[in-house]
Amino acid sequence: SYNYTAIFVQVSYPRETYTAKVGCNGLSKNSAAQEKFDFEGRQISVQQFFETKQRIRLQFPNLPCVWVGSRERKSYVPMEVIGTMHLFLLVC
Repeated sequence: SYNYTAIFVQVSYPRETYTAKVGCNGLSKNSAAQEKFDFEGRQISVQQFFETKQRIRLQFPNLPCVWVGSRERKSYVPMEVIGTMHLFLLVC
């Protein structure tokens, strides 16, 4: 028997024309202010990345991030850049 749930979200950066529909794998354990990753040879937070690279000042940096994209990579985006969510449920 198969149980399958897929959640897709639309990621939009308001100051740019970037929009993508990607799969959602869950939430981060840490907030955008605390979740860190390697960027250009140094550790920065998701909040710092969006403020410096995307020029987006987060209004809610203490919320967890949404884990999007491939399950093999930890790609996190702040909740506030998530536009819409679509849930697909298949139960066999």
